[in-house]
Amino acid sequence: MSSDRSLPPAAWAAARWRLVGAQWLLFGWLIASAITAQAEPLPNSPPERGEIDATIFEAQGSDRQAAEHNAKDAAPAEAERTATSDSREVVAIEATAEAYRAAVERGDLEAVAKFWTPNADYVDQEGHTFAIRERLAEAREKEKDGQAISRRTLAAESHSIRIVTPGVAIEDGDFDRSTGPARGHYTAVWLKRDGRWLLDGVRESVSSVASPADRLQGLGWMVGEWRATGDNVAADVSCVWGPDKNYLLRRIMLRPADGDAVSAIQWIGWDPVLKQVRSFVFDSRGGFGTGKWKKDGDAWIVSGQGVLADGRQTSGTNIYSNVDSDTAIWELVEDEVGGEPGADVRLDVKRKQKGAE
Repeated sequence: MSSDRSLPPAAWAAARWRLVGAQWLLFGWLIASAITAQAEPLPNSPPERGEIDATIFEAQGSDRQAAEHNAKDAAPAEAERTATSDSREVVAIEATAEAYRAAVERGDLEAVAKFWTPNADYVDQEGHTFAIRERLAEAREKEKDGQAISRRTLAAESHSIRIVTPGVAIEDGDFDRSTGPARGHYTAVWLKRDGRWLLDGVRESVSSVASPADRLQGLGWMVGEWRATGDNVAADVSCVWGPDKNYLLRRIMLRPADGDAVSAIQWIGWDPVLKQVRSFVFDSRGGFGTGKWKKDGDAWIVSGQGVLADGRQTSGTNIYSNVDSDTAIWELVEDEVGGEPGADVRLDVKRKQKGAE
């Protein structure tokens, strides 16, 4: 027989004592039968007080033992059902996370938006909070205006996914951005809505700050001897690591078809104030310039400004695309010299084979 703990205290007490009384009557009948077999009962002789108390306590003990036994039997089965359900949900979240990463890497904004709840937010390792809906709307506007959307590779490793309550899960893992701000830990909150798991928030924290050498690892493919050819211009480029790989040093010899050759030396390193890769270049004619580097997929986009030896200011965008270990593309676009637009230039770059001039 089961008990209803939702009854009011007074009603529960009355029901409890009725239960005990019924059990006592049954137990008393068994005792009486046993006594009858040995001797005639005394007429109108009620049981002693001690016998009543013993009967009540024994009946209560029997109740507790039965309840405990039933609970022990039910607990493993319930735990097994919960574990099986949680395992299925974890697998569903892992599949959703993998699909989300794929959408980010291919730059599909519409697909990315479908993985977040309407009020989702993101807090980066520096404590800046971003509303996902607003940031995606801004990205869509840029896309409509013809601006390229970066396709990023998410270097993240999930360590655990825990189902907190039905429909709520917590994921913990690590991220590693060798060309970004840091290595660290992330926590993601997943909510189940209409049968689908969605991201409701992501929090990042720094575990170790990347060194200047770490920031430049994405440019390591430039190291070596290269030859570049294009319309009306050719170039030889040599690139080596600086001390402790904290800088890259490039030596460039440009040979335009309609002019004298010009050489240049370029230093590339990490700027901890602007928190981005920067470069400084000086040419053999007395000009100099600076550049701000940004990674976009397999390419690096360099926004540059400079001054020629005669005082004219220059600006332009260099794009370095890594095709494979021995091939690259070097483009100069949006070039201006003294306020006058220049022609776009494309150079096909090949790594020199050992022993080649």
